[in-house]
Amino acid sequence: MYIQRISASGACRKIISAAVFAAALFFSAGNASAETLNIGILKNDYFKSVDDLRPFAEFIKQQNKYTDYRLTESSDPRKIADALSAGRIQMAFISVYPAVLMQKYYEKAPDMIVAAQNTLYIKSCIFVLKDSSVKWVSDLKNKTIAFSSPYSTGGYYLPAEYIAKAVGTGHFKGLFSEKWDDVFTQVFLKKADAGATQYTDYEETLPALYKSVFRTVAETESIPGLFLYIRSGKEKKELIASVLSFSNDKKNKKSAINGFSPVDFDWKSLYRSVSLR
Repeated sequence: MYIQRISASGACRKIISAAVFAAALFFSAGNASAETLNIGILKNDYFKSVDDLRPFAEFIKQQNKYTDYRLTESSDPRKIADALSAGRIQMAFISVYPAVLMQKYYEKAPDMIVAAQNTLYIKSCIFVLKDSSVKWVSDLKNKTIAFSSPYSTGGYYLPAEYIAKAVGTGHFKGLFSEKWDDVFTQVFLKKADAGATQYTDYEETLPALYKSVFRTVAETESIPGLFLYIRSGKEKKELIASVLSFSNDKKNKKSAINGFSPVDFDWKSLYRSVSLR
């Protein structure tokens, strides 16, 4: 089993050993060995470390008679897409926003199924000060909305799409923050008429005393937050079948992923009302 990491720029971090240098070269190397299961992981907040995926990788390895597996991290979705297309990796874990970037840059995107664990689902809430005149989302027309990040699904794309449906595309102004909690400060200081953030940040992370000055105007639907891409090839059908069967493998309770189900919602619609950044 191998674990490798690549920096945010796609270049190698400070070289400490030849093994680390080899990690940086992986996504530009030749085709992967047919005997090794190679899994790419786009760096995100869902896994504390790639070690969380060991039970999953071990299961897929055994199901498909691979002799070993390798987990490789990258911060660039295009490098992962290239590696999938070239056959250097067989599958990859990618979160929502980078998944859309992959679809944008590549006309023929790999097949994907979605991680079904409840904690990997994303939901957003839209909030205002308690004394605000805003009662409904439709009241936000031509208003300024504080978002947590222009690259966040829960902090921007999901709530922006929700607001755009109510007031029309281009009929509200976005104010972005460098830190997730700056969203609340912008609304509290009345620099923004409303704020939008991931539901867990509002309900679970924001201190109760601070939250007492706000009220929610709306909550969005919950959507899957993490996708697993499977590369095209002769083993695709078998890999998808074994990934879906992982849902029923009760021995893997320690896995960061509980199970999978096919993509069954129009996830691209999230990005039709707002422009990709």
